[in-house]
Amino acid sequence: MYINILLPHMREAVEVQCPEASDFVQLGKVIKKAVPDQGDLLRTHTGFHHSAQGLETVVDFTSSERVTTLIRDDDTVEFRRGVPAYLTAAEEARPIQIVDFDSSSSTFVLNDAAVTAVLEASAVQDLPVAVVSLAGPFRTGKSFMLNFFLRYLEDPVNWQLKHSDVVEGGFRWRHGVERDTTGVWMWNKPFVRKLPSGREIAIVLIDTQGTFDKHMSMDQNTRIFAFNALISSMQIYNIKEKISEDILQQMHLFTEFGAMIGRQQSTERPFQELKFLVRDWEFEDYPAGAEGGQAYLDSILATSEDQPEELREVREWLRGCYEDISCFLLPDPGKKVKKSEFAGQLDLLEEDFREHLDVFVPSVLKDDALLVKRVAGEEVTCRGLRAFLEAYVAAFNDGELPEIKSIMKATADATLQVISSRAFETYEAQMRDVVGPSKPFVNTETLSQSHERSRQDALSLFDSAQLIGGSKAREAAREQLATDIEEEFTRLKGYNAGKDLLRGLQTPVAFGALALLVHIVSVVLDVIELDPIAHMLAYVTYLSFAAVLVWFAVSHSGRYPEVAENLNKGGDQIWQLGRQGVEMYLSHNGTRVAPSKKRN
Repeated sequence: MYINILLPHMREAVEVQCPEASDFVQLGKVIKKAVPDQGDLLRTHTGFHHSAQGLETVVDFTSSERVTTLIRDDDTVEFRRGVPAYLTAAEEARPIQIVDFDSSSSTFVLNDAAVTAVLEASAVQDLPVAVVSLAGPFRTGKSFMLNFFLRYLEDPVNWQLKHSDVVEGGFRWRHGVERDTTGVWMWNKPFVRKLPSGREIAIVLIDTQGTFDKHMSMDQNTRIFAFNALISSMQIYNIKEKISEDILQQMHLFTEFGAMIGRQQSTERPFQELKFLVRDWEFEDYPAGAEGGQAYLDSILATSEDQPEELREVREWLRGCYEDISCFLLPDPGKKVKKSEFAGQLDLLEEDFREHLDVFVPSVLKDDALLVKRVAGEEVTCRGLRAFLEAYVAAFNDGELPEIKSIMKATADATLQVISSRAFETYEAQMRDVVGPSKPFVNTETLSQSHERSRQDALSLFDSAQLIGGSKAREAAREQLATDIEEEFTRLKGYNAGKDLLRGLQTPVAFGALALLVHIVSVVLDVIELDPIAHMLAYVTYLSFAAVLVWFAVSHSGRYPEVAENLNKGGDQIWQLGRQGVEMYLSHNGTRVAPSKKRN
């Protein structure tokens, strides 16, 4: 097969031949060999156009580094940030560990490659993300419940349980008293849901290591829960049998760090939604389900003047931390489920449990229940979530328990990074409409006007965002954004100049015009019998034509760049002399000519 490689600043595509069975590593080597002087570009812009059977499709190539994807858009080529879809599309849907928790050192370890592959996939990276997570004590069935969430997200219409079904695959679960899930796990295929409004969002499922096992200290339990709360838009706290006073006290401790951060981020409550899922409910005071659960929760969180002050403070604290708190009471699934031989057979579940499960799962994942993750009032995209994961891992690894200011700084830095990226992408998108791959050459004045307009829009977007942190950090981020925009504009000017056909052919046109002019003069001199001068000018004509031929040869082959550079300099001088002559002639006749600029 033949591959046309086209990268920014390249005047034309380079065609190379590859074996039909080439894998992406082999193709990458071919590309690097074909354009060895484009090494820096290959590290940031990788991909190529592949022509097959007369149809243009796109094949992506990458290495272990992050890449920019080359895509097809109306028969044009453009670059988009993101992990190529083929990298994730070919992978089997499964849970992947995104954060490991080293209990010996009480540190988080971020699996950067896994997080990048999931959250920066080109299909979801710019979509607002709803993060649904399960937390709670270990061995309470969190992973088992998440598998029902998967069934619903895969098919919201026909997900209902059948007696013949078996819960298998998905998040790993098993019976026993030892913990099974460690660290933080994410389903590697975010679900894309189109809401009735027409808006698309991504849904990410998170499974978290259970708290209060024999391997975990209170410090470590606090870290895990606080981390989970900070990254979630809906946090489901999974507990057995009842909401005890101990549970409330523990949640007060767990949420304290995150809540202090959140209160400094904005005037909003620090966390979005908390849903208690009480498993194995058997008390008749409150019926199983959502209504009974809400009545039960209201009774638990009720305050009165005769309560001890610390109990009242805990309840007021929790209500002040979350925008919404609800509860669902789920009955016991039956004795057969609790036996070690249970392997997920749904016909062994009690009918009462199945009926309430059919209500609970949609109440979490139906369209009007989904909440997009927000930080400081700003919606978070999948790519933004990756930035916050990285920032929180670094902050929680700073010291025995991270100080509020260290997590606050991490959140502020991540927020600035996300907003700056969004503003810069706004500039890129607007300028792409003016000087993109499918657009013709644009004159300097129009390009500058578009740049200034797009620059102002990008900076206005940055200024209007709700940001946290000090004014110095914000000003520094704004200055860096402005610098990045100016650097991109410089690149775009060079890219646009490469589309100017006359400018690209300036050297051969200059030498060709010189040859023609000198030839005409030599013919005239020959007619008036000034042969010696005519012969000398004839040599100049031959040399000029030779310069044109040499220029085309070296430009096409890519060899001897110093020869092409010297010819371009000579062509510039001839061009400027010719232009000055034309300007003098036109000025003499009363016509004004705009001043010219030399090529860089």
